Amino acid sequence: MARKSKASTKKKSGKIGLDFTGVETRVMLPENDYLLSVVSLEEEDESVIVGLQVENGKFEGKKVKEYFSTKPQALWRFGNFISACGLEVPNGEIELDASDFADVKVMGVCTHEEYNDKPRMRWDFYGADEADEEGDDDEADEDKDDGKKSSSKKSGGKKAKALDRDEVEAMDRDDLVELIDEHELEVDADNKKLKKDDKLLAAVIEALEEKGLLEAAGDDEADEADEDDDEKDDKKGKKADKKKSGKKAKKIAGSDVEDMDEDELEKLVEEHELEVELDEHKTLRKKVRAVLDALEEKDLLEE
Repeated sequence: MARKSKASTKKKSGKIGLDFTGVETRVMLPENDYLLSVVSLEEEDESVIVGLQVENGKFEGKKVKEYFSTKPQALWRFGNFISACGLEVPNGEIELDASDFADVKVMGVCTHEEYNDKPRMRWDFYGADEADEEGDDDEADEDKDDGKKSSSKKSGGKKAKALDRDEVEAMDRDDLVELIDEHELEVDADNKKLKKDDKLLAAVIEALEEKGLLEAAGDDEADEADEDDDEKDDKKGKKADKKKSGKKAKKIAGSDVEDMDEDELEKLVEEHELEVELDEHKTLRKKVRAVLDALEEKDLLEE
């Protein structure tokens, strides 16, 4: 009987030749504020992909990418980025390329979040001139309290604008998944119970309502405006009562003020009759600083 010949196996040597020229590895930057420049601009699958490069610190030269949806209901986020870059947001159609962002710098706030059980970076943006105006003293304070700052941003220091219910109900599944990611909603789109689009929509609407991110549409808006006016009148009456009774206002923690959104700041200004015109300040950060200064002048700020 003839012996079976063993299949010949060729062993490759331990050396391989590869060319990594121009290959960029994925980078996970620590949570912090970074000075960034725009190095590329691409359009792909209803998204704008912006290539960004870190311009300061020990991660200088590192590159990251941020994706912005170009769908009408989500285009506002890219508009906010353009505004943060110091450019005018167009009112109508426009064509952009990377050269439009030449020599432009923008501050990026990097935080971490989990998506599909994997960590990834989430970016918010504000003007580089705002960072310059804060000065060296503020930068030193931010370095000391970096953990508190990132926690504040996550917990709602920059509160998102409420969404229109009709717009949410008109979204397709991809839009809803993007909305879940954008607002960190506690909804698992991969859950078997949410396979049907109407089930996912109901879950998203409920999650938005829980976070106070959904506004009523149509006639409800007028009702809400009336309710707001009534609330303001009630508060004015309460303030007058407090003045009559001579009761001293309770002092406020500075950290609580730093976590407020614009509406909360406005209520605080009214409640304590602070000499602040919020409309004179362009950014939330500047509005917060103005309110803190006014509270301190009236001895209403906790030490």
